[in-house]
Amino acid sequence: MNEARYDHTASLLLNGKVLIIGGSNGNIYFNNAELYDPLLRTWIFTSNMNSQRYFHRSTVLLNGNVLVTGGTNDTYFLQSSELFNPEINKWINTTNMNYQRAMHAQVLLNNGNVLIIGGFCNTSALNTVELYDPSKETWRNTMNMKTNRYWHTASVLSDGNVLVTGGYNGTSQSSSTELYDPSNGNWTITGYMNQPRYRHTATLLTIDRVLVTGGQYALFSIDSTELSLN
Repeated sequence: MNEARYDHTASLLLNGKVLIIGGSNGNIYFNNAELYDPLLRTWIFTSNMNSQRYFHRSTVLLNGNVLVTGGTNDTYFLQSSELFNPEINKWINTTNMNYQRAMHAQVLLNNGNVLIIGGFCNTSALNTVELYDPSKETWRNTMNMKTNRYWHTASVLSDGNVLVTGGYNGTSQSSSTELYDPSNGNWTITGYMNQPRYRHTATLLTIDRVLVTGGQYALFSIDSTELSLN
């Protein structure tokens, strides 16, 4: 890349290019973004975001634009969100979320709305959840999770429900999992993983089960993996 960075996001665009957004390098916090062209195997800077941010999240919308939300610039936690338009390579401010948050989870629902889940702000883990409607550029709150958590994962299942796993609640790692039903906004505790973990990954398999891998427990990296039940 043109910039060494971590705690950034990477989004696969509809045109096949990859957008790398923000992040940090020590005490430097980026508002820049760059595009990877897999055909040419080249990196080019695109226009800058309106805010420096890391620990943010990004999602490619159905119209091809990229929604970036929250994060921190190491001075304060961000409530703002922005849209990247790949056709003109420009960033546009959109409306603010209802809450400041970083280290949250963010997924695209089947109806095209974006679900923002939990996260961290100041000294608190969050259980708040909100929905972004791209057609109106509006945010609305939905039901809170049962558990406060950040550095968790969220996976959209084939039936449209969203499975959230693990995370950190401010004092300890969580092994709990919850299921969000977009039809009514309700959360249901679905069980517990065998290993409490945060900063892990979750991958939806073709058999509609979620593979959870690695992460941290206490201060240690872990190599365990688990499969969700059908």
